[in-house]
This record gives sequence, C-alpha cells and structure tokens, in this order.
Amino acid sequence: RGKPPSSISLDANIKEATVQIDGQPVGIIPIINLAISPGEHRILVTKEGYNTYETTINVLEGKGYHLSIQLEPIQGNQAAKRNQQDWRDPDMKQKFIWVLGGCLDVESTNQGTGEHTKLSEENNCVDSFWLSDTEVTVGQWRKFANETGYKTEAETDGGAWIRTESGWMKQEGMFWDKPGFSQPDDHPVTGISLKDVETFIKWINSKGVGTFRLPTDKEWEFACQARFSNGRNWELEETEACQYGNLADASIRMKPPKSTFFLCDDGNPETSKTGSLKPNPLGFYDILGNVWEWCYESGPNAGANRGDGPTSAAAQRHIIRGGSWNASPEFARCQSQLRVDPATRTNSLGFRLLRVAN
Repeated sequence: RGKPPSSISLDANIKEATVQIDGQPVGIIPIINLAISPGEHRILVTKEGYNTYETTINVLEGKGYHLSIQLEPIQGNQAAKRNQQDWRDPDMKQKFIWVLGGCLDVESTNQGTGEHTKLSEENNCVDSFWLSDTEVTVGQWRKFANETGYKTEAETDGGAWIRTESGWMKQEGMFWDKPGFSQPDDHPVTGISLKDVETFIKWINSKGVGTFRLPTDKEWEFACQARFSNGRNWELEETEACQYGNLADASIRMKPPKSTFFLCDDGNPETSKTGSLKPNPLGFYDILGNVWEWCYESGPNAGANRGDGPTSAAAQRHIIRGGSWNASPEFARCQSQLRVDPATRTNSLGFRLLRVAN
C-alpha cells in the first residue's frame, strides 16, 4: 500500500487570519488536514493589525504537519505596516517591506541645518508603497552590470569623488567596484550617479515583477521616521547610535575630515554589511547611516541649494538622505537632507528601491 498524502494543519492565537502557501491563498485559520505536496514550501499568515508570520517547511512524503502560530500585534510606532504582506524579489532575493500610507509627523528639518518647517496636512502625506529593507548591494549591482554590460559614469568620465581634509576630490579609477576600500558583495553599492541608478531601475523594471523607482523624499522620510519624534531610530542616548546605524563614530575619528562624530564605536570605519545592525521599527536596515540614498523630490524646490559633496552651480540639484559612514551626527536624522548634482558619485552614496503599489 502507498503512503498517505502529506497534509498540514494550522491554528493561531488569532482566528480568521489568512494563510498563503507559496504565494497562493489557501484559506482562513484554522486549517485542518490540508493536502500538501512533498518539498519545500513558504507559508505566510497575515491578519490586519498584526505582524506577518513567515516560515518555510520541508514536507516529506506521507507526513502530517501541525503549526501553532503566535501572531503579535503591531505596536503604535509600527502602524504604517498593515493590510498587505511584505514581498521578496525572486531574482535579486531582495525583501520589500509594505508601508501603509499616512502623514509625516508635525515638522520636517531641511538640509541638515536644524531649521524646522511646519508641514500642512495636504503636503504631508504619502500613499502606500513597498520599500526595500536594505540598500542595493554591490552583489546586486554586479549582477546588473554583468547582464547588461553597463558602465557607470565614474567608469566613463574620470572616476568618483572621495572626501579629503581639503574637501571633495575626484579620483581617476574609482568606481562602484573600487571605492577606495574593501567591499564584499553584501555591502551597499557606492560610486553611482543618478543616471546610473535610473539605468539600473529600467533594467529591473524590464523583468516584469513590478514597477520600481526611487522613493520620493517624503516616502523615504515616512519609512525612516517610524513615529519617532526625535527623528532617529533610537532614543536620545547617543551611545546607542552605533546599534542602529553605521555613522561617523569613534571608528572613523582619525580619517579625514576628522569632523564631529558619535561617541560610540560600531567597528566599521567605512561601509558595513547591509542588515548587520538593528532595523528601525518598520524593519528597515541602515535607513540612517552606511550610505546616503538617492531620492526624488516630492514637491517644489523649497530651499537654497546646499551640498555636502561636489557641486555644479549650473546643474539642477537632487535630494539625498540618511547620512553615511562618514557623515557627522547632524545629518543622522530622518528629516535631514542634502541637494547634490545628479552626476555626483562618491564612496558614501547609494540607494534603495521603492516598489509601486498597484
């Protein structure tokens, strides 16, 4: 006689949660003796107001499985993550976190100056979106470069900029794969201009798994802010900064330009592995620190140009946010931003991707 079919049963502390197996809805909790084929299966359990439960099981032929699931309620500062499941890109293996639309908190601080601007409700809100939980990595950029043969502006136009005691200096031969220090494939890619980023986005959009773009400055700030009124992902104690962000700290204090730094030491004098530090309450890693991130502007140009990088007076400026491994504490806030030339490429500037909600 043959073995009985494999099956799975699921229950949870919260009834009527939705169950998906391998991306397909299969029913509502409780589920009893659902037939399932042998092999590896990805299981998601979702319920509005609760964090998504995700696991992978390896089903053997003729075996029965029972999962008892504990769903945890979303806390107040996680309220933006609701009603939709997170998503993982099948090609790049990149996780995208669902962020429910809403409005930014009270005030925004422009360009790292400390000047607070009260925002009107109508100019203060964003629609729902997915955002990558980490910055795009060297390995992901390498895959793009290998598939397309694309050469960055740094490779075709005299290199990228590094920061020295006397300011920013363009260095021949510096580009995304030679940033001036050792970078494994799981570090954030740097040395890329806005044109380079937009070419990467065209490539990933051609794969037919969604529509991708850069976040606007407001979308980025909304994901970063996560309801923290002090504009950072941690409480006011600066010694905790190194748990959440690879920022200018004790590990970099002897490197140029030897400016102000956090008192703690994260052990990373340059970039660090993406996702290696603590995430913010919505699950975003390195949203502050590691590398600055390109953003699109969401409204009229509201302030005078200021750049913490190479400048071109004739060029239209674009926004970067989040600070970096060599950015001083004043820039390590969700509300801080800089405006730079779109041709800017430095070894402290990268990006993360937004996936548009259909």
